[in-house]
Amino acid sequence: MHDTLFKIGPFSLKYYSFFIFLGMLVACFLIFKEAKRKKINEDLLTNILFYGIIIGILGARSYYVLFNLDYYLKNPLEIFMIWHGGLAIHGG
Repeated sequence: MHDTLFKIGPFSLKYYSFFIFLGMLVACFLIFKEAKRKKINEDLLTNILFYGIIIGILGARSYYVLFNLDYYLKNPLEIFMIWHGGLAIHGG
């Protein structure tokens, strides 16, 4: 089985990233549905989700970098290149 869902020019979408994104979308949908039922302010919820997703991605990358610290100490600029791969969902 290939790890790439599809490729358009230099852009390729991996199954792993697609399913993480799909999970975030489903979670946001369910959260907003429940918030509407409980009459929670949607603007506040949008801000919480926005920052939560960013912090989750940073946490997932930080965990991955710490797990592979020897490599990233030799290649420190690679720490910021998440498009090269390297998110650990445990950190997210």
